Amino acid sequence: VSILELAIIIAMKHLTDIYEGEPFNFEMVYSEYLKFARQRSGMQVYEKAIVMKAYEHLQTLELVRSHGSGGTSQKEYKLMNLLVHPAQVTFPQYTTWHSTDAFLCTQKG
Repeated sequence: VSILELAIIIAMKHLTDIYEGEPFNFEMVYSEYLKFARQRSGMQVYEKAIVMKAYEHLQTLELVRSHGSGGTSQKEYKLMNLLVHPAQVTFPQYTTWHSTDAFLCTQKG
């Protein structure tokens, strides 16, 4: 997983926390990503099209999936769910969700 993809996962986790597990769309994720990236002075802010490609890659990795039947909505507005349990994205106690010091924990075995 790239740094950009990790930032997107953090944004999705934050949205999942805020909206108590409700689905989100790319536009919501992109807005959270921009807030996250702009608060980190050393973090590169990527163009929307590049962030969309990373978001789609997370779908192919099965970390995100379409909510419900999927419908025919534009991909930017398609409702999605994070398949990574929020507890698997952990943060050191002294940081906020805006920190790049997050860790993605996966099950092995």
